Amino acid sequence: MKRVIISFLAVISICITTSQPVFAHVLKTDGTIGAILHIQPDDNPKSGAPTTYELAFKDTNYQFSIQNCNCTVTIRQNDKTLDTGPLIASSAHVSKNRYTFQNPGVYTLNVSGQPTQPNDFAPFSLTYTIRVEAGRGSKNLDSFPLTLAIGMALMIGLIMLAAYAMDLGEKEDNHKKE
Repeated sequence: MKRVIISFLAVISICITTSQPVFAHVLKTDGTIGAILHIQPDDNPKSGAPTTYELAFKDTNYQFSIQNCNCTVTIRQNDKTLDTGPLIASSAHVSKNRYTFQNPGVYTLNVSGQPTQPNDFAPFSLTYTIRVEAGRGSKNLDSFPLTLAIGMALMIGLIMLAAYAMDLGEKEDNHKKE
């Protein structure tokens, strides 16, 4: 019985310590140009709240820079264009733009670019899918932290129950020996 409980606790410990959060850093490429999308806050955009999205570009030919690009970013939902504008460079290879998603749902972010000088780099188009969760003003009020708290409380309860069962098992073994 003791081995079963120890094995159970080991499995729970491994599950808790090896679980990793999911990040939305997504690399898309078109030809020699690629970009990683990073979304603030915490790669988890909420409707009704300002979202900053960064694109970190990489060119395998080392010719691309945002300053030498007629780059445009377009945000769509259900084939309806919601916003279009230029990328705002924060460095030669990183852009930092802001947008407030009005509703929860799935959005498409498309970045396209043409060189300002011929033959600087090949034109490109990169498309990302963004899932926006309901913000604080909606009916779905941050259910993840509540779910996490409930899960942690259940895990602590199971660990305490297992410790109690181990203690009880040891007491039974001691009584049998006497």
